[in-house]
Amino acid sequence: VDVEAAQQTQGWMLAQIPRSVATGEFGVCYQRDSPDTPPEVRWAVPPQGGSTRSLPQFSLQTFEVPETAEVGRDKPISITIANDGDGAGRFRGIVQYRVSESEDWQSGGITLTGDIEAGATKTFTPPINYEYTNILDLRVQSYDSARTIEFVPATQSFGNSYTKPSGVEVTVSAVQQSTSYQDNNDNDKTTATEENHFIFVRIETEVIEQDVDNVYDDDFTLVRDSEEYEAENIGNDPLVSPVEGDPFPGSSDDQGTVAAGWLVFSVPEEYTADGAVVRWSGGDGAVAEWQAEAGLGGTSSTTAGSSSTTTSS
Repeated sequence: VDVEAAQQTQGWMLAQIPRSVATGEFGVCYQRDSPDTPPEVRWAVPPQGGSTRSLPQFSLQTFEVPETAEVGRDKPISITIANDGDGAGRFRGIVQYRVSESEDWQSGGITLTGDIEAGATKTFTPPINYEYTNILDLRVQSYDSARTIEFVPATQSFGNSYTKPSGVEVTVSAVQQSTSYQDNNDNDKTTATEENHFIFVRIETEVIEQDVDNVYDDDFTLVRDSEEYEAENIGNDPLVSPVEGDPFPGSSDDQGTVAAGWLVFSVPEEYTADGAVVRWSGGDGAVAEWQAEAGLGGTSSTTAGSSSTTTSS
């Protein structure tokens, strides 16, 4: 450290010493020249109030992690630290994660800090969150005991919203089925192929944060068991039957912007709107799913050239 004349500087130094040394008196030395010569100055650091210094000694008592958590939603974990030493102390730790055993441990931004008296314990319940579906190993550095947690798609009912970690709120609401549809630029109906029909789903997005990843129409699929059905390419013209409104245009990256519209899926006729599951996938895999409640979906009958719709549950 360079110090100019008539100036001073200060700061902290960190040293790792054996516990047997730390319990007694030790010294801090200033050595200007060769380490083989006596130090110029030695400051003694004796124990306070006796000949032995009481020290904390921390151990990981419990580490509880749920088997699963939903992507993008906080899930608490529980960590109990015991002070097995004979002195009070402040515990500091971090929770680390890795995707697989072949990868290095990474800091997940979860820090643990707390004062613990000798012979006492302290329980931390920090929330954990992850952006993608995956299986993670977790540990408290530097304890070897690891736990595993699987992040699964966030699930909710139709009409409820999900805010993805990158800052877009997505809502899947109305669902309806019909054997045909019509837009305002076509006098003829588009009719489903034999043994198929159409399911219509309304999507709404609101950008919560600036400069986020966009949500597109092809991010959504209808899911039935292991089958996924992609949305039809219906162009940009507004629909007039059996539902009314624009096709879903996708979100923008401007904060506060709201985008809403319809998606149309062609599915086997035995797959009805009741109980339909819409999956939104972004990034590395499925992120969120919406489940239609029984009785929510309607069937529609339409007439070519008419914008009226009748529904029945």
